[in-house]
Amino acid sequence: MADLAWWLANFQRSAFRLEMLPAYFIPQEAELLAAFRRGENVRVPYDHPWPALVHQATHAGKTMQRVRVVAHPLSDYLRFELSLYPRSVKAGEEIRVANLDDHPEPTDLARALLIPKPSVTFMVKRLEKAGYLRRQLHPTDLRRFHLSLTPPGRRAMEQARDILDEAFGQRLARLGRSERAELIRLLQKMSIEP
Repeated sequence: MADLAWWLANFQRSAFRLEMLPAYFIPQEAELLAAFRRGENVRVPYDHPWPALVHQATHAGKTMQRVRVVAHPLSDYLRFELSLYPRSVKAGEEIRVANLDDHPEPTDLARALLIPKPSVTFMVKRLEKAGYLRRQLHPTDLRRFHLSLTPPGRRAMEQARDILDEAFGQRLARLGRSERAELIRLLQKMSIEP
């Protein structure tokens, strides 16, 4: 079976990644992660292969999407990963972060993320085994499960929100007062239901 690197280098139209684990071991990121844990300001190196791959694919008309399901509290790895997203987004990757608290049933989560239910079920089982998530039978429908975060899962989720808020604040600071007002106006216009 081909590995992820092969698939990402050879896909034809679109690539989609669902990430639900609190951490992934990526040897090429070990030094960056260690620096992040020491409190250093970590940036993706200019020659890092991931942004280059994303840029090449999206400029060839392909789509690269990632959904990151987070739970509070965030692990160091999740905080690290989220801090690197701006470079991937700038290169053209579409990234969504879903808060498990907003979608307490696997069916709701699959619908919100636009992914197949079996994929969610598989990842939910892995998160449950890792101790980040609890599945409980629905109180009125024994065919359904209600998902809830464990305390470690909740801490990871809260840390992710703080990181995203800080990153967004840094970007907003680049805008002048009139530009921020225009952004707010446009976002409000987009949020109105048709």
